[in-house]
Amino acid sequence: MTARDNRYFGALVLVATIIPLPFLAALITIIAYLSPSPQPAVAFFNWLGSGNMVIILGLIITLVLWLLLAIPCMRFATAKDARPSDYDGLKGEVKALENRLKVVKEKDEATQDSAIEHKKARAIVISDVEAAVADINTKLNSQGLHWLSTGYVSLWDRINKANEAIIDVLPCETVIESVNYEELRLNNSEVPESKGLLTLLKDASTTLSSDPNCFIKQSSEQNKARADIRMVKAALHKFTNERWDGLVRARNQLMVTAFLTTFFTYILVIIAILAKVPSMNALDAMVFYFLGAIVGLFGRLFDERHADTVIDDYGLSMARILVTPLISGLAALVGVLFVTSSTIDTIYKISLQNLVFASVLGFAPNLLINILRSKSEVIKGQIKSASPSDQKSGKGSSGSSKGNSSGDSG
Repeated sequence: MTARDNRYFGALVLVATIIPLPFLAALITIIAYLSPSPQPAVAFFNWLGSGNMVIILGLIITLVLWLLLAIPCMRFATAKDARPSDYDGLKGEVKALENRLKVVKEKDEATQDSAIEHKKARAIVISDVEAAVADINTKLNSQGLHWLSTGYVSLWDRINKANEAIIDVLPCETVIESVNYEELRLNNSEVPESKGLLTLLKDASTTLSSDPNCFIKQSSEQNKARADIRMVKAALHKFTNERWDGLVRARNQLMVTAFLTTFFTYILVIIAILAKVPSMNALDAMVFYFLGAIVGLFGRLFDERHADTVIDDYGLSMARILVTPLISGLAALVGVLFVTSSTIDTIYKISLQNLVFASVLGFAPNLLINILRSKSEVIKGQIKSASPSDQKSGKGSSGSSKGNSSGDSG
């Protein structure tokens, strides 16, 4: 599959996520059903029947719109345009890694081989980090569906692992700067065993500070100190990465929920058309659906004002806003169906009682989504607790806490 094909496929998925295809198909189908002449005046199609023809017409129009709308969205299936803030953050981290590697190589060249006891081991570490940097750069230039899913989280994971590995070969002063940064992240954080990790960092910093020439000659104590620092960075990385990944998965699950909800809505539309529900009743049903959707949407927007916007949640908040009216509309539609008469001629008759009932049911899904929002806010709070002090006060960028490095250039 070519790069262009990857971008187009990713754009198709993006459009299908933002505008759930079953909802689009249901809307177009019901509009065609309510139109004065839903069936083409072609004798060849008469055998299909008006209901079947409307359903087929709705599917064809939906497919054409889907394919066309994906074309201008192709740019969003690239690392640079899918999430520019993450892309810039990742590029900055790669540049910092490259600068650190440059410093290490220059110091290695300026140091006599006989003065370095672990020259071969250092070369292996440098080679591994260089390979990681090259792989990250390659992925940043790639395009496709993964940038709309877990691509950024995976790349931050790779960045953090490279930053852990390079600790073995960095000059002591650079490692100590990194230790200071990790101490800021651990202070008052919710990371398990944070106090023990802080003790390890302080002991490691003391060990490395005791010998300014530790880049040239590394004792067993200094090797252990670097190993302890790597372990702390790995623990922090695991803590934050699992939670970033959890937010992305929660967002993806919500979008799947949106698809399934709209799919069942589409099935109801098809059943109504095949049952030859009178046009006025179908129009009344649309009123109930959109009333429930509007009430649900306003309730969601009102609740989302409490959401923490300092920490990036990879579109989870927006997913909740998109999903709520879809669920609320279906809840109102099904709820009114159960309280009205079961005859074709009296289904979805507009009355004050039914309108109130549709409004209440349209708001009800917010109660469930509020529980999901509370859980995501807890996760965001945990991520924020493991950010540097300036970010804890809301002054830092949300993307910078995704990495484990101190952000210095080496």
